Amino acid sequence: MKAVIHYSGAYQDFIIIESNSVEGLKELAFAEINKRGWEDEKCWSEIISGESRRSLRHRMDRVTRAI
Repeated sequence: MKAVIHYSGAYQDFIIIESNSVEGLKELAFAEINKRGWEDEKCWSEIISGESRRSLRHRMDRVTRAI
């Protein structure tokens, strides 16, 4: 599965992450957000491939349901 984590804070940015499981995506998303110093409430996720493929905007406070 692949997901894009978008950041719309002081600047606009995104990262693409990949994992074999939903739980792996969640862990990686939070690790990458923290590493970059992004504010959770200014992030949203989008699944771009995998068995749960969908294109939905989600606030990071809902990332556990989004990914």
